[in-house]
Amino acid sequence: MHDQYGIAGTTAPEFRFDRWLDNVEGNLRIADMAEPVIYLYTFQSWCPGCHSHGFPTLNAVRTALEADGFAERVKFIAVQTVFEGHDTNTSEAARESLGRHGLGDIALGHDAGHPPTIMSDYRTGGTPWTVLIGPRPDRTVLFDGFQLDAAAAVELIETVLSDHQTSSPAATPADERNHLMNNEAMNQNAMTTNDLRGRLTKEQFEVTQNGGTERPFSGAYCDTKTEGVYRCIVCDEELFDSAAKFDSGTGWPSFTGESEQGRVRRIVDRGHGMTRTEARCNNCDSHLGHVFADGPGIGGERYCMNSASLRLEPSESAS
Repeated sequence: MHDQYGIAGTTAPEFRFDRWLDNVEGNLRIADMAEPVIYLYTFQSWCPGCHSHGFPTLNAVRTALEADGFAERVKFIAVQTVFEGHDTNTSEAARESLGRHGLGDIALGHDAGHPPTIMSDYRTGGTPWTVLIGPRPDRTVLFDGFQLDAAAAVELIETVLSDHQTSSPAATPADERNHLMNNEAMNQNAMTTNDLRGRLTKEQFEVTQNGGTERPFSGAYCDTKTEGVYRCIVCDEELFDSAAKFDSGTGWPSFTGESEQGRVRRIVDRGHGMTRTEARCNNCDSHLGHVFADGPGIGGERYCMNSASLRLEPSESAS
């Protein structure tokens, strides 16, 4: 369902933003980089997955390449692509994030356009997101995605570096790209699809796994006023508190915010001829709905969710 994301197999677009924070003299341009391989990591400081997966993966790849004597031939770049939470995902927060993971010596940029230019040019779907770019003159994008397997990435980078004169990165087959995807996640997805079909209703599966949308005013929680906690129907992660629920009049259960920041992952949705912000469970990546900037709360947001993606756990006072 995310075939619209990424530009693997094409020439890497030049950077169009000009705010470089650390370890860069002037503007950093792909055309000027001497290193054969570029490791571009995009993040947001408040993104839990960036700290639990993205940064550790970058560190693991860098450490392995250093041990094998290849690190000097790879340009590591971290760019904070701010598409939400501009007051929180600041340049200082970006510096703090890199320092926390021992990466304060790599090139750091801050792309806070509307939307960030890297997100548009590389068709990224949110954060954490990694892009691997091959040698000159083609500078072909080898990988452009969310889940990156560190060991597979190291293997590919070292292969490219060993003989990039005879390698043909542009011809990297689809199965090579899939090899770079997090193997554990891929295997888990394969094993759990049948299980999910068995325990979810047809509508719940279509909404959470295929990005479907239930008909307005048809969901079980559209008009529910019961106090409690709304959890992800797939993994049971807590997502929303009933105190944040309000009647939006749209026909879908709506909330002014998450029960705790970082429970919901946002990605850019360019489907159906428009650009929206898709909401997904940050724990299991199930589709929940969309987030719109027309809510009544302080943040002015409306989390428009599908009832089929939620399970209400009533509070003790409600039972």
